[in-house]
Amino acid sequence: MPFPNETPTTLSLAEAKQLLEYAEQGRLYEIAAWIRAGNSLQVPAECKTTPLRIAIDRGFHSLVVLLARNDVGQRAKDDALWRAVTRGNLELIELLLNHGAELSSIPFSEVLLNWKPSVIQFFLVHGADIVTDAPFTRAFVARIRTALRPYLDCKRNHPELAAELQKQADAALRHFCSEGNEKWISLMLWLGADPRTEGPTPGDPAEPEYYTTALRQVGYKANFKILKLLKLRPDTDNLAELVHDAAMFGRADAVSYLLQLGAKLNDKANGGSSALDGSLWNLGLDHVSPFCHHRHRPLYEVRPGLDIIQKLCQHGALWRPSDTNAMNSLRRSLFACEPAVTTELLKIFRKYQACSEETVEKLLHTPRMQQHLSPVADRLPRRRERSPSRHGEPSGKTSPGRQKSVRIPHPTVELLRKYDRNVLYDEVWAQPMWTLANKYGISDVGLAKTCRKLGVPLPGLGYWAKKSAGKKVPKRPPLPVLSMDHSSY
Repeated sequence: MPFPNETPTTLSLAEAKQLLEYAEQGRLYEIAAWIRAGNSLQVPAECKTTPLRIAIDRGFHSLVVLLARNDVGQRAKDDALWRAVTRGNLELIELLLNHGAELSSIPFSEVLLNWKPSVIQFFLVHGADIVTDAPFTRAFVARIRTALRPYLDCKRNHPELAAELQKQADAALRHFCSEGNEKWISLMLWLGADPRTEGPTPGDPAEPEYYTTALRQVGYKANFKILKLLKLRPDTDNLAELVHDAAMFGRADAVSYLLQLGAKLNDKANGGSSALDGSLWNLGLDHVSPFCHHRHRPLYEVRPGLDIIQKLCQHGALWRPSDTNAMNSLRRSLFACEPAVTTELLKIFRKYQACSEETVEKLLHTPRMQQHLSPVADRLPRRRERSPSRHGEPSGKTSPGRQKSVRIPHPTVELLRKYDRNVLYDEVWAQPMWTLANKYGISDVGLAKTCRKLGVPLPGLGYWAKKSAGKKVPKRPPLPVLSMDHSSY
């Protein structure tokens, strides 16, 4: 046997194969004789396994004890402990720890990911690190239900770590809100996760510029049930942002719920409604059919979108396009629909005075739009007489101080140094977001946030489906020029 401080001699390949064969066959006495003869237990790296690893995999307890008692090396013992944990074998775990394996060599997240309550409890009792690398966040994201109760126990038994544990639950809640997973959102809220705390989301870079809240992560999956689970606070929560997302992605029940809570609709700098902009931009795009390349979408297909537009206008939403891109975007959506859709939309606008007559005329004045509407020209709603409207100006006149465009807030210097706006602008229109995100090492949601902060316009929902189906797609809008507001510097 080597002395304690002596490095074990590595066996030759032939000797190692003989020793590993003994281990595979469970020949305890031959291996004991091997050790008594002073032979090494260190096999060369090309063997890809060790006698102790084989003993763990085969469940040979006596052989594990024999090998662990002898000098097989700390790394081999820790590796054997990890294998015992992955198999949930508590008896072997205790045996290895009693013979020199280090409990700290196993990240607690690996323990949680193996589901075994008895093993989880054993590690907690023996002082496992429950903070480093956010083990509970990783377990929750992997939907390990057996991690729920240990989390509550840790939070109760370790009040000094309660704040760090809270961050782990909050991060998991942000993840499930972005997924739209109702079940796990409910479980995270049951654990006490806060949907309003700002922080990183698993899968996104852990940098402050990517921090968000669970409420913001709800996005297009903000259905009625999820919104009710989050127990929104109309006085403090940004309901305007939520109703914008719900309207853009056709969540009629969520729109109704948010309007009942008193969501502010006309939230744009020019007094218009971003929610109405979103629903108009997305009008009918979710009905694109890859089998009907040149078919105009009939009224019944886009009726759900029109119902949302009507609901918003009924509650006072105003359409005030910020620039020509917004106007052109609506025209493109209407060109893809039957003329009756435009007629119905104009009826809604005029019934609820959702925009000025000048805006309607501007929408309809192009030769292509007039040609598109020629089959229904006699059914178009008539223009109202000029009179003061709820837009705060006489119909037919433009207020001298009326804002025609929205300035783009200047992003931070760090963001501009990290991303080239012109390159990013070309890339997001050349390939789908989920493909491009891999290049930057972030999720598609994180890359979309970056583009919005940089003022880079993105293709709309259904763009790539239409393009792959050979349908005509909208031209990309120009890259906006950054404003001269350098307050973010």
